Amino acid sequence: MNKTLTFASEVFVADASGALYWPREKTLLVADLHFEKASHFAARGYPLPPYDSFETLQRLADVLERYPAETLITLGDSWHDMAGPERMHQADAQQLTELASRIRVIWISGNHDPKPTAFGVHQDRYECAGFQFVHEATQSAIQPTFCGHYHPKIRMRRRRASKSLACFAVYEHICVLPAFGAYTGGLDITHPALTEPLGIPHTAYACGKRKVYELPLRFELEQL
Repeated sequence: MNKTLTFASEVFVADASGALYWPREKTLLVADLHFEKASHFAARGYPLPPYDSFETLQRLADVLERYPAETLITLGDSWHDMAGPERMHQADAQQLTELASRIRVIWISGNHDPKPTAFGVHQDRYECAGFQFVHEATQSAIQPTFCGHYHPKIRMRRRRASKSLACFAVYEHICVLPAFGAYTGGLDITHPALTEPLGIPHTAYACGKRKVYELPLRFELEQL
């Protein structure tokens, strides 16, 4: 189940997968795919199963089936490292090529990304309808901005149990998407790595298995 998210007076749809759909522009946003993360670590002696790109592509295909998107914007770190496109399995590369042939893809450059790849040219930022799309933003942003980079998560507590969930973190002028990639972790939104550059979010949208939970947070976090 998804959840309507209003940001800068515009309506978006937060999907439990971590993708964000923009109905007016028929655009889907995802962040931090980190293709080929497993092969990067496998080459350094970590025994990770080399299927993260396949799983991420399947998740991306599934969410594109749910929304009538004509444009896909990736908010940086689509690849885990500069050599990622060269390591991608041929079948995964073919699936990515086919996806990019069916929909307009705008690749935003992240700190991990090679700028030119066989799948398209990355650019540092993109603007549309008064919004800007970048990989990393700070609270100095004035223009409504979507970004990735921070991999936000939030801990939800219920009775004596708690669980950390990926989330959309919404600030005054910034909306941070959760990491979409299969092997991506994250940091709690109260961690200094997020609060120092971004401040305190006023709302988080936590991604459960099948549902997105809206959590107003400003009052709670200001008491920490």
